[in-house]
Amino acid sequence: MYKLSICMMVKDEEKNLERCLNSLKPLLENNIAELIIIDTGSKDNTIEIAKRYTDKIYIHLWNNNFSNMRNISISYAKGEWILIIDADERLDNTDELIKLLINEKLKDFNTISLIVKNLYYEDNENKFSSLLSPRIFRNDGSFKYEGAVHNQPMCKRPNLSANISITHFGYVLTDKVLIRKKFQRTSSLLIEQLQENPNNLYYIYQLAVTYNMYGKDDKALEEFRKLYSKLRNNKKDFLYALAAYAKTAFNMEQYYEAIEVAKDVIKYRKDYIDMYYLLGMINVKIGNKEDGLKYFKEYLELITNYDNLEIAKDTKLISYFIDDQSISNASFELATYYIENGEVEQCKKYLNFIIDKYELCNINVKYLIAEKNYKSLVEYYNNLKDNNLKEYFAFSVEKILQNINKTDAYDIFYNLSNVNDEYGLLNKLRISNENKNTTIDNIIEKVDFKNCFTFYYDVFQYIDDFDKIIHYFKKMDIDDIRKIFKYLVNEHYNFNGKFEQYLINSNIRNNDIEGNKVYIAIAYEFIIDRIENYEKYYNVFQLYIDRGINYIKQIYQTDKARILYKNLSNNEDKLFILSFIANNYIEKGSFDLAVKYFKEALKCNGNLLSYMNLHMKSIFIDISKE
Repeated sequence: MYKLSICMMVKDEEKNLERCLNSLKPLLENNIAELIIIDTGSKDNTIEIAKRYTDKIYIHLWNNNFSNMRNISISYAKGEWILIIDADERLDNTDELIKLLINEKLKDFNTISLIVKNLYYEDNENKFSSLLSPRIFRNDGSFKYEGAVHNQPMCKRPNLSANISITHFGYVLTDKVLIRKKFQRTSSLLIEQLQENPNNLYYIYQLAVTYNMYGKDDKALEEFRKLYSKLRNNKKDFLYALAAYAKTAFNMEQYYEAIEVAKDVIKYRKDYIDMYYLLGMINVKIGNKEDGLKYFKEYLELITNYDNLEIAKDTKLISYFIDDQSISNASFELATYYIENGEVEQCKKYLNFIIDKYELCNINVKYLIAEKNYKSLVEYYNNLKDNNLKEYFAFSVEKILQNINKTDAYDIFYNLSNVNDEYGLLNKLRISNENKNTTIDNIIEKVDFKNCFTFYYDVFQYIDDFDKIIHYFKKMDIDDIRKIFKYLVNEHYNFNGKFEQYLINSNIRNNDIEGNKVYIAIAYEFIIDRIENYEKYYNVFQLYIDRGINYIKQIYQTDKARILYKNLSNNEDKLFILSFIANNYIEKGSFDLAVKYFKEALKCNGNLLSYMNLHMKSIFIDISKE
């Protein structure tokens, strides 16, 4: 006689089944367990995969009743115990289960509950909700399931809670067709049941959860509100539903609603750890930081003692926020608060719990700078292997530098100037004029201005010759030039005058494609910023149009301009081409056609309307004078 009968119910599970069955192999190979699979009508390779693991495969077509199908699978079981597992699950502690099955103490129990981890993301097993679920049952002939939709095991006590886990991948399905099928099947069954019994609170809850799983949180919230309105004196019996309601309200940014429900739950269960996490997150988001931190502290105190809490043994209650990521989130908020309030020692308590590498980097930077431990700051940076993380380190430092005195800022620059990369060069430039031009050239050569943080744009403020800035701009594309221009005029006021003089006085050859490109890139941002004084800066707009026409002449076949402009997605190039066409018709004396194309040009950019209207008036006033 087998110690265990593993009973499964499957349909079209070829993407999941092998992962599940591989996790069960030690049980099968040691002849501790038999594997029973009921197929309810698979059309893929599910049965072929199953045959590699067992010959006990039975076909029973789906009859819209989950419990009935479960009970059919149980009817084939010959083992002393029955394990229920699904294809989208994986048994994690097979060796521990084997030890448990041969333990003499097991004779005192009739049901064994396992920890089910519901993953949120396929590539991150640190983020999950947790539920203690009865999964192993004594096969004494009385065990069965009830409930057409969400089947419930009718099992005997006493119940043993085992430290054995099952990982559930069903919430992270990437097959959208399969997800939709499962949603439509489950939701339609639930809606059908609710039409017969609209006050069935459990089915209302399950419908809300089904909407959650399909990403319809708005519909889920409607069902949770409906359920909440029907709960009067029996809230205590539906704490699992209220917890899901609070989580959904939080996800939908209905923060005060979530607070009300979460506090309702805590009234009945002081150890419902999830509610403290939610209340912490919500209060931080709405600006009640002190309250948020109080809840986070209570949350972390509870979680350090989680295995001894009553909630850890409660098979009705799902814990959504006991995973490493949630602990990390709470620790990060607490560490950030303490470091920003100068309580460095308090901050240290939470550093080891932060798993997000960017958040940890941010806190470590703040911590080391608060301690003025600049030598360790440099060592920390040099030990980072990930270039994206190094960039984030630099970003974190630069944020702190915005609110620090000049002496401390200089010390940070000085120490980080020893770093052997573009960030080290930038800090070297900040503290020394030695080999300045060479350093500037090296920074501009190494930095990817398309993807870098904006503080690297500071390199341009150290360039004494404005023509050299234009020289560097010629090597960039229009979008990058505009980003750098906006940064420089906003962060370094002296650049406003320099760029204005350049736009008014620069001489650029008609066929200088790079020169015209730089001019139109800067001119556009300049005239948009001065739209209220458009008459004063109309001359710059005229040059913008003229040099834009010169630019498109170099990159397009303008002899086909009337066909070309209709197929352009770049509205700025379209504006220049339409202006080019209109000018040609003016030269030919075809003023009606010129007006037609100018009107087309007006549609290209509504931000330039004032300039364009003045431009048309100016042109036709000049024509009328002639």
